[in-house]
Formats: sequence, structure tokens, C-alpha cells
Amino acid sequence: MTSNISNILKSLKKEVAESTVYLSDDENEQFFRNKNAKYKVLDFILERHSMYLSKKVNIHNFESEFDQAIEILQLNTGCAEDLEILEMILDELYDKKIINDKEYNDIISGTAASRWL
Repeated sequence: MTSNISNILKSLKKEVAESTVYLSDDENEQFFRNKNAKYKVLDFILERHSMYLSKKVNIHNFESEFDQAIEILQLNTGCAEDLEILEMILDELYDKKIINDKEYNDIISGTAASRWL
């Protein structure tokens, strides 16, 4: 993995972590800040998947990058609101056939919020 991709993943990790602890008097602002940060992770996954499909990224690099991006989301999914956002992201990955039913469920199970399911 190139250092540029590593830096992108580090930046995404930091932004998502910061968004989950962001406090505001406006609950909608908190939700949208959290959602927007996590959707940047989705955008990263979709971009890398597109590059894999066009043979610009090999399968091993894509799988590694995908796993790291999903881990960012899993580590920052601890409440119902976080789970709602994660499910929206996973629905899109599922609809695009990037993940299957088992992977979808495994990702959910790997979150702190899964204890409530």
C-alpha cells in the first residue's frame, strides 16, 4: 500500500473519530457531521473499488484497504445513531455487490453496537 493511501486512511480515521465525539446543542448538526465523516469512508471504498474494477488496483491492495476502511467504521459504531449510519453505508455497498449478506452481518457483528442487537 502506498504511503498516500496510508495517509488518506489515517486522515479518515481521525476525522471519523473526531466526528463521533463532536458535541453541539443541535442534535441534527451532530448527526450530519458524524454521517458526513463516515460517508467519506464510503467514498474512499467506492473509489478504490472502481480502481480495482479498472485494474488500477490489485485485489490484495483493494481487500486490505477495504478492511482498514471498514475497521474505521466498526470502531466508531457504538450507539443506535452510529449503527443507523453504518447500515446506510452497508446498504449501498450491498446494492453495488461489493459485500454480500454474510459480510454485511459480520461487519455489524464487529461493532460495539452489536451487543444491543
